[in-house]
Amino acid sequence: MKRFTKHINVLITGGGTGGHYFPAVAITRELKRVLIQQYPGYDIRFFYIGSALGIEAHRDEKGLYHKKYMIPVKGFARSLYKGAVINNLKFPFRLLKSVWIVKRLFTSIKPDLVIATGGYVSGVPGREAIRRKIPLYIQEQNAWPGITTKILVKHARMLFYAYEDVLPHLHIHPGTRLIQTPNPVRSTLKLTDKPSALNTWNLQNDRKTLFVFGGSQGSLNINREVSKYAEAWVKNLPLQILWQTGPRHYELMRKDFEKKDHIYLHPFIEDMGTAYAAADLIICRAGALTLAELEYVKKPAILIPLPSSAADHQFHNAKAFEKRGIAAVITENRFDEGALDQTVRQLIARPEILEDLINHFPETIEDGLSKIVQHIVEDLPF
Repeated sequence: MKRFTKHINVLITGGGTGGHYFPAVAITRELKRVLIQQYPGYDIRFFYIGSALGIEAHRDEKGLYHKKYMIPVKGFARSLYKGAVINNLKFPFRLLKSVWIVKRLFTSIKPDLVIATGGYVSGVPGREAIRRKIPLYIQEQNAWPGITTKILVKHARMLFYAYEDVLPHLHIHPGTRLIQTPNPVRSTLKLTDKPSALNTWNLQNDRKTLFVFGGSQGSLNINREVSKYAEAWVKNLPLQILWQTGPRHYELMRKDFEKKDHIYLHPFIEDMGTAYAAADLIICRAGALTLAELEYVKKPAILIPLPSSAADHQFHNAKAFEKRGIAAVITENRFDEGALDQTVRQLIARPEILEDLINHFPETIEDGLSKIVQHIVEDLPF
């Protein structure tokens, strides 16, 4: 392994979606803090490679990275609609261009270590790190591994994984260290007490709070399904609904619910900490970042996996939570059965079931972010 002089160049890669991008940001912040503290006098620089077609292209983490680079790679679409077909036809050309760009960046940056948090974009820098024999650390968030992790893990120094279910699906090299650790939770998630949270959202303390969200962009399918039952729920149950619709769907939902009692619509919720604190039950997708936050705040949920998620990983994530007794799972193909309505009514009408879900959360949650950074720092060749 390469010996450091008076500089450390760290390359972080991962993105496309928030589930891959936000762990990269969280690891960067903590690793940067620790390295600066432990190695005064060193020139420590962090670089980031993401996708020009992913969420990271529109994010600005001020002062976090020395430089951010975007490459044109995008995942291979599995559906057959027109846009997906066009994307797949462009895939080999985008990949070749990305490989060329990354080779030049590695020559310029000279990274001492590479950390990959998944998404197709991390595949190209990951492979280049392997080719140049640069230490590679992988953080896999999901219960079902993405194709990038499957390829890169064969040559990684460490694999940080959140779910044991992922291991049977990987070919692990004997030299790769396996470290199970919870997914990193973003540092901006600040918790508060429930009375203060209810006050923040103008909610009543004599009703249970159902918090509904489908990710930062919202979910039209979840919104439509909840809209079928929302009025009946707040009328017949001691329930109120805090509902993040997503910016694209807000106007559509507002027309139906703006003047309805006990239903509170928001296009986007920035302060997720107080929203979680106010909630007694949550309806949401099953992305790895969301699940890490649910475990952190110890809130029971009805998980509705995104059917189009790569390799159906959200379904596997959700089933892993259900197996632990901390969530219920409803797939979208059960919407027509009224499964969501039945489950919400059961959990609100029978609080002992809701309490049982809460009691299955571990008393203490391991700090996954600190553990990941600690292992990486301890592995540095000093």
